[in-house]
Amino acid sequence: MLKKYLGCKYIIFNEINEKKLNLKKIELNINDKLRFEKGNQHEKNYLKELKKKYKKVLDLKKPDLTREEKISKTIQAMKEGWEIIHGGWLKKDKWTGEFDFLIINNELKSKFGDYSYEVIDTKYSNKPKPDHIIQLGMYTYMLENTQGVLPKRFTIVLKNMVREDVQVNQVNEFFKIHRENYEKFVGNGVDKQRPEKCSFCSTCEWQEECEKIWIKEDNLNQVGGLTKVHLKKLLELKIDTISKLSKQDSKKTLKGFRKEISQRLITQAKLQKEYEKTNVPIHQPNPNNLNGIKGFNLLNIGCSKSYSFRENLEYIIKKTNSKSKFFSLNKYLGLFILNLLIFFRLIDINSYHKSLLTKNILLNVTKIKKKINLESKFSSRELFYSTYKYYIKNLNYTKKIKFGSHKYPSMKIFNLLNIFLQKK
Repeated sequence: MLKKYLGCKYIIFNEINEKKLNLKKIELNINDKLRFEKGNQHEKNYLKELKKKYKKVLDLKKPDLTREEKISKTIQAMKEGWEIIHGGWLKKDKWTGEFDFLIINNELKSKFGDYSYEVIDTKYSNKPKPDHIIQLGMYTYMLENTQGVLPKRFTIVLKNMVREDVQVNQVNEFFKIHRENYEKFVGNGVDKQRPEKCSFCSTCEWQEECEKIWIKEDNLNQVGGLTKVHLKKLLELKIDTISKLSKQDSKKTLKGFRKEISQRLITQAKLQKEYEKTNVPIHQPNPNNLNGIKGFNLLNIGCSKSYSFRENLEYIIKKTNSKSKFFSLNKYLGLFILNLLIFFRLIDINSYHKSLLTKNILLNVTKIKKKINLESKFSSRELFYSTYKYYIKNLNYTKKIKFGSHKYPSMKIFNLLNIFLQKK
């Protein structure tokens, strides 16, 4: 619950009032299920590794045991001195929690004898996160109560079995503050909490319950493209619903906003209100996106003629004598192939859409400014090709740089091209 509290306080309200208010969770989507399955498999794989190293391994992760039975068996196993305890439960006051592993530590005594235990948790992640620290801090807090001594460290086992040891004395105060805040919140703050849109919403099981409240309230967070900064400014202007925002004059700039943002938000609110009345999808082009110097338009700066992104790529393929060809793929098949390339690390990109030129091309243009004439001499495809050649030329140099401004831009779209642009 503490981990969920850090993600979103309103989750605690929903968890506590689930039966009382007849609240319903949504089912996990395919991505969530896959992430959950990968996490479980990572834990099972680590258990296999521990069984190879230790003889006395006890597995308590059995569905036929109640929580209280698991707590009792965990304490009994600690008394008996098992080297590894998997899937047990700990308890202190109103706190309970299921850990992944307890591992014996023969260098620190406890009330059980000349040994004690430390917590190990598996996380299918590339690096430790703050909520990991909080979660294991809670296990350590309960473990101290059970064995009578505070462990000196806990361990997070990341992807590829990478171990990260965390010293308890370095994070204990951090954990203590959050635990005490949570206890105060549960004591007198839960019923006062209101749902707020946050980064946790997309993976939250309670998102539909919150959406019902926001729709009923005509909440501003339903306006497409509205950020927390925008929301704060609008509330200061006493504009607290979509209806109030939609009644503003889009030709006048709201106080504290740039003209294009003010116009966009007001227009968006008007369109959404119109949709509510007619139930017919409605849209309107944003002139700032069509004419502004942003996104793919960055590619056309200083060009005598502009080409589409595909035409630019075809030009590079032709100029490099590549055997590559364009094929028309089903959208989902294309994304599947791309995800496979990412998964096997054949290309150095994390997101397809974030890797397409938008913010990278301008940075590289400034770097090669002295070598390329940005006047009307070049078309967009010629400029793109020149940037590509510059990137390839400096690729070995940039790979050696670990930090500093010279490491950027990464030009990840060109990393993708390197896979397909095979010379004859």
